[in-house]
Amino acid sequence: MIGVTALRRAPPWVSFATGSLAGALALSPPPARAGDGPRARTPALFDAAPCVVVIDRALEPSLHLEYSIPNEDLEKTDDEVSDGRTHQLLALARQSLALPLWLSDVDVSAAAAVGLLDADKLTPEDVLETHPAWTGRWLRITPDDARLPISFPVAAAGVDWSIADVAPGAYLIDGYTWDPVFNLHSLRWGLIKIVDGPAGDDADLPAALLERSAGALFVTEGEALTLTGCVDALPGTTARAAWAPATYKGEPDWQVFLDPAPVESGPLELEFTPPLGVGSQSVFVRLTLEDPRGREYVAYAPEPIAVLEQLDEETATSEADVTSDASGDGSGTASATGEGTETGAVEDPSSGCACRARETPPRSLAWALALPLLGRRRRRAAASSQRARG
Repeated sequence: MIGVTALRRAPPWVSFATGSLAGALALSPPPARAGDGPRARTPALFDAAPCVVVIDRALEPSLHLEYSIPNEDLEKTDDEVSDGRTHQLLALARQSLALPLWLSDVDVSAAAAVGLLDADKLTPEDVLETHPAWTGRWLRITPDDARLPISFPVAAAGVDWSIADVAPGAYLIDGYTWDPVFNLHSLRWGLIKIVDGPAGDDADLPAALLERSAGALFVTEGEALTLTGCVDALPGTTARAAWAPATYKGEPDWQVFLDPAPVESGPLELEFTPPLGVGSQSVFVRLTLEDPRGREYVAYAPEPIAVLEQLDEETATSEADVTSDASGDGSGTASATGEGTETGAVEDPSSGCACRARETPPRSLAWALALPLLGRRRRRAAASSQRARG
């Protein structure tokens, strides 16, 4: 079973805002210019929110959304778009592994007009408004012609979202930074589920959200990683889950690890055990709900999961000795597990993550420590377990 506790509104958990994975996959930018150099873009930050909040639009026709900024960003140069360095709130009616960095062809043309990109190199999939998978699945809370200056007073005022005419469904709030060419998506963690009138079968669409377990940067093949989150759906809803090697070219090769299983509204725990042979790569995890009326909702783990190969005891001991000796005096150790010691709550303005600081190497360093070991790892002759835990 997954999600065994019935709970209409899940308790609040730590929220995060993250730039879209598409940011790392954007087209190579033109030569850096004064206004468009590789300076940091300013994200919209969101406080902790419930995993899912259900709102009856007949009773609450407007919803106030709060956000903050780590710094003001108001000065523009002549070679930037005239309305750049601004924020805009969007509502996303689906989840995705990557978001297009452009909202409309109008925006693309504006950036091309000041020489920031070659518009001919973009495809319809690079623009949210023309991407087939996003047709009718997102909307603007802030209009394009009323984008918000990145200033403390504007952010403190928040944004009122009129939901009286918004279609029922589950929405993620996206704080979009319009600052080409390095536009930025900052997602608010937590679903807003809009219903129309008393929550009956017609209005009550399924919804789910996954978050990464605290500190879990890696998992070893054959060992379990617990993903947490929440579900809000009709009784009788089932869930199935799959993993796939991480790729952003074409549809991932999904492999089922959880056949349809009963799921209840409330907190969610989903165990993912990478099978043997999957080590030395990153994978996606996808959760699909289907309610008794055949309506589906798809959720994804918020980032790829790094999978390490297993070591047998002999190899692990040998490589631990080699790693220790490499420290210089034989007394040091190097860890690539992603685990560390909690040191207190901090907020990282670059990622928007309100999380717990850990004494652990950065992910890139941890991979550097792990890579010399991967080529010599030997797999255990053991079958992997694949199960969901309630």
